[in-house]
Amino acid sequence: FLKSERTEMSHLAEVFHGVAIPGEGISFRFVDPRGAFAYESRESATDRAKRHAGEDAQYLTPIDVSSAFFRIFGWAGLPQISRAGAGGLWFFVNGRRFRDRGLHAAVREAYRGILPADRHPVVCLFITCSPREVDVNVHPAKAEVRFRDPALIRALIVTGVRAALEGSGHRAAQGPVAA
Repeated sequence: FLKSERTEMSHLAEVFHGVAIPGEGISFRFVDPRGAFAYESRESATDRAKRHAGEDAQYLTPIDVSSAFFRIFGWAGLPQISRAGAGGLWFFVNGRRFRDRGLHAAVREAYRGILPADRHPVVCLFITCSPREVDVNVHPAKAEVRFRDPALIRALIVTGVRAALEGSGHRAAQGPVAA
């Protein structure tokens, strides 16, 4: 049931980066037929995420927003590096990579008026919180999580991403004004 070697290596690389990017204090090395990639133990998670972006790193703008229960930090890509698919969205909670349609929608909302509807942003967000604020046991493969206050997380993401983009000179296009 294996796919081509190239496809399988890309799946392995995605798992590698999903574990290595938030793994501060640990060195990682990945070698495939196209080359090698390594993270040093002294690199922060945000530095690793930026380096993972490669040449696109010049189009990343930092995000850092907090509430009483959550801190969300990382990088948001400027419109120049948008993608046709959602593969550029990376979410981590307390060092664990996860997927969440609600947070994906929050990121899309933050980019509304900045990116065309058929394009997806490049975003890497790290969420830190008390373990009481998140349930990591809602999916058999631990690929999804459930937050105690999902509306607060979504609002923080929209606010933080919009602020980062506006700080980089990217504002949502304004629609026509009704007379």
